[in-house]
Amino acid sequence: MTLLTTLLLTTTIATAGVQDTFVVGDGEGADYESISAAIDFIEGEDSSDGYIILVLPGTYVLDHLSIISIEPLTGPLRIQAAAGPGTVAIDGVGNYRCMQSEDVDLTLVDLTLQNGYTSEDGAGIHCDGGSLTLEGVTLANCSAESDGGGLYATWAAVEISDSEFDSCTSDASGGGVHCDHEALTLTDTDFSNCSASSSGGALAHGDGFSAIGCNFNGNSAADSGAIHGSSQSTVAIDACTFQENTALTGNCGGLFLADQCSYTVQYCVFSGNSSAGAGGALYAFGASGLLQHCTFEFNQSTSATAGAVVLYSWTNQDSVFLIENCSFDTNTAHAQAGAINVHELGSTLSLTIRDTVFEHNASTSSTGGAIHAVSNGEIQTSIDVDTCRFHDNTADDDGEAINLTGSSITLTISDTLMCDHAFQNEINGRYTDVGGNDLGGWCCPGDIDANESVDVDDLSSLLAVWGSTTDGDSPSDVDRDQSVMILDVIDMFRHWGPCG
Repeated sequence: MTLLTTLLLTTTIATAGVQDTFVVGDGEGADYESISAAIDFIEGEDSSDGYIILVLPGTYVLDHLSIISIEPLTGPLRIQAAAGPGTVAIDGVGNYRCMQSEDVDLTLVDLTLQNGYTSEDGAGIHCDGGSLTLEGVTLANCSAESDGGGLYATWAAVEISDSEFDSCTSDASGGGVHCDHEALTLTDTDFSNCSASSSGGALAHGDGFSAIGCNFNGNSAADSGAIHGSSQSTVAIDACTFQENTALTGNCGGLFLADQCSYTVQYCVFSGNSSAGAGGALYAFGASGLLQHCTFEFNQSTSATAGAVVLYSWTNQDSVFLIENCSFDTNTAHAQAGAINVHELGSTLSLTIRDTVFEHNASTSSTGGAIHAVSNGEIQTSIDVDTCRFHDNTADDDGEAINLTGSSITLTISDTLMCDHAFQNEINGRYTDVGGNDLGGWCCPGDIDANESVDVDDLSSLLAVWGSTTDGDSPSDVDRDQSVMILDVIDMFRHWGPCG
């Protein structure tokens, strides 16, 4: 049995044995030399069960005679690389869109679409109506002068899995993908080095979408370096990584969620993202939702607020936010809020933070080393901090851990530890201590060398500065009374041994 026969038989079995199958290529057994020629034939056929095009290995260079344009068909169409991933490339040579479809239920499998170009939307794929499924597809170096460098889809349900968008660009929004009016589902798909002149370097979406196990790395745009989500939608993101994405001139290096959006973001990592404006990693504007089991590290706002996260309410749209079992580590903002900026803008805002760690975050020239909250008027903003840890956050001004601005903010704190803040200025503003808190002091008193143990090396370090005075910010001043004396030695022995 030949390889081609085996492939045909396998595909026929997998698709219930009823689709018409055609082979494209210049090898033995090929029915057509080009994909466009096979499609021209199919468009004259009548098969409600659908069609399969198997593409033999090779690079298929497009010209004005071989442009792949798929008009409405009587059944679904599947185009698949016959020999698997990495064997078939459709090349627009920087002059042509790689593929377009209208009102077709289209599935692409194991194809590479590269070097597509259009002065309109969708340089790699333009899909209008019907549905689109991508499995193991790579879109690379595609460039659109409008939306959707890699893919533009409108009024089409889109499912993408095990695929890659690399170095695709848009002169508008959605460097990798731009979708609207229908749901988008992403699974195990990577977006790398894509860019947009406006918003959504990797992805811009006008309706709800979900992403599971995806990676967004090195994407950029003026606003929303990785993802720009539209308003009045539902967003679910699970086990995804956002790394080194950049908002070049505006807000939000990573994930932007617009007004009246309901979101769930869980088990995600946001690392090294940056914005010139507010929100290095995530920006929720008038949205409501849950951040759970997420890590935010080394994100930054280079000239504005919120190194990691911005949470805004908006006029006539109350916002409810929950942050649970997350960590914020070494995020920085030029202005307020090293980690999180909370801002009420004309509507009630409620934020609960539970079982979350904030450490080494910094506001380099303003207030709120970890959290900064602002309320502009009499509208209520409530913040509940429960079972959290704030460690070694810094602010150039007030509130090394939390800073509050505005009389209508209520802050309650329970079962929370705040420690190792240099000036013991942990909270600036009124708050209610519900109980179980340890606010101020050292996380591990006497652990001068920060090796998670109080031992003889720490004692030697203390004795080396015996009798000196401090501002209360030296770890050798164990009791923080601004001098290193016998009481510090007694306090050190009280905490002798492993920290914790």
